[in-house]
Amino acid sequence: LFRSDEILLYYFTCFLYNDVDDKYFMCYIKESQVMDMNDKNFLAGQVMMVGFSGVDEISEDFISFIEEYKVGNVILFSENIYSKEQLKRLCGKIQEVVKKATGYPALISIDQEGGMVSRLSPDLPSAPGAMAIGRTGEPHYAYEAGLITAKELRMCGVNFDLAPSCDINNNKLNPVIGVRSYGEDADTVYAFAKEMASGLKDGGVIPCIKHFPGHGNTDSDSHLILPSISKSLEELEREEILPFARLIEDGIDCVMTSHIIFKALDKDYPCTMSKEVLTGLLREKLGFRGIIVTDCLEMGAIKENYGSVEGGLKALMAGADLLTVSHDYTVARDILDAVIENVDVDRLKASAKKIICLKEKYGIGSEADIEEEEISRFRTVFNELRFKCIDVRNKAEGKSLTVNDETIILGCPSYRVTLVSGKPLELDFAEYLGKKLNLPFIKVPLEPTKEEYEEILSKLDKYLYVIMGSYNAHLFAAQADFVKALEEKVCGRNGVLTLAALRNPYDLELVSDRSNKVALYEYSVDMFDAFASFLKGGENE
Repeated sequence: LFRSDEILLYYFTCFLYNDVDDKYFMCYIKESQVMDMNDKNFLAGQVMMVGFSGVDEISEDFISFIEEYKVGNVILFSENIYSKEQLKRLCGKIQEVVKKATGYPALISIDQEGGMVSRLSPDLPSAPGAMAIGRTGEPHYAYEAGLITAKELRMCGVNFDLAPSCDINNNKLNPVIGVRSYGEDADTVYAFAKEMASGLKDGGVIPCIKHFPGHGNTDSDSHLILPSISKSLEELEREEILPFARLIEDGIDCVMTSHIIFKALDKDYPCTMSKEVLTGLLREKLGFRGIIVTDCLEMGAIKENYGSVEGGLKALMAGADLLTVSHDYTVARDILDAVIENVDVDRLKASAKKIICLKEKYGIGSEADIEEEEISRFRTVFNELRFKCIDVRNKAEGKSLTVNDETIILGCPSYRVTLVSGKPLELDFAEYLGKKLNLPFIKVPLEPTKEEYEEILSKLDKYLYVIMGSYNAHLFAAQADFVKALEEKVCGRNGVLTLAALRNPYDLELVSDRSNKVALYEYSVDMFDAFASFLKGGENE
């Protein structure tokens, strides 16, 4: 199409895989936006997603890095955010810098899963986590969570959510997934992840399912070490791979890789670096034509075993499209130097075109206007949903869940379960709930010594009702011992113990049916407020 006052040449960039039926990548790109598609710096910059330190200002060094390497995409963490207005300004500045350097808007990504993995500031409501929503048995709640999350993110300028998790939490000792999973079976995970992804998409934000082909069956954290899984291919196809395969059939746009060795797929390299996994399984067998995003290449599983640079190079050659470096842009610079030197133009062009088309498809670069009243409504919706998410696993016969002046609150603090969870919270369950309900409270260490827990037990004689908030006690032997001793102390004198699991629900297996068992899934003010309301009402209506 040509006009005298504005010459626009539209490039049809469909058929990246020479598939006549593939409408996935249909988009038109204005000539005024197109950089030299043989410029390796530009192409390499489009296949990078980089994080940085800063909130109100982007450092001149980082701006210079973006300009020199034409970096096309940015990832944000809670360290970059303290308010919705600040986040909006920051995203606006990012778009300004990236557009000037590359001619295209930036993908601005975040890990906003909800629950324990939430990056947004307190003035933006956060959805409950995956397992909490999964336990409701109502997938439409996941859609609602995704839609509201997307509206909030797009309002602030964030357009790419590294969620939902499609991991099946089929290992109770998993230190990194747990409540980030919708459940312990493939059907549940698929049903809820599909709705969450649909909600994000309908709200104008790109969803990215993770961590392919599944991080649920590990007992170690890939942020720190390199996990491996020995399941057969047949077992993986029945379980771990199934939610991903179904969502690919549904047309999901983006998949994030896991830094795990699946011995049945590739004995030598983790999935992020494995051609057998990314090209052989994901592309060829499952037919995925979208964007393959790597998990962060600074994570211990890659950095400590292969080096981030080698990890990035191998990932690209294996079939990945978008390389992630979450924090240190100098690591991204080293990777880019290696990519520009070692990867040919055609390989980079294939991924860069897909990423540009994805930006066009979602109208990246624009924001949505949301009134303050709408934010308040979102908070109300999420508060109501958290109340629904309170999961009473067992209510001992005749053992009330209400509170009175014979009640005392006990509880453990949080800890940094995994690097993805951010910094430990200053929030303390026992203190917060005790003050909110005007009840006495005792703080319990995460790993109390025998002397410490005997001293705590000695202070409980005058209380008939004891509420104990545990935090992954099933992973801490000392905390587990305390919980068991607490039940013997309280129930042995015909008192009432209510054990509230504040993260993984598997803590509830530590006590018998003599005690009340409640799963809260989330160590947050919002969930503690919902639990306080629940205790006042006695029943979850």
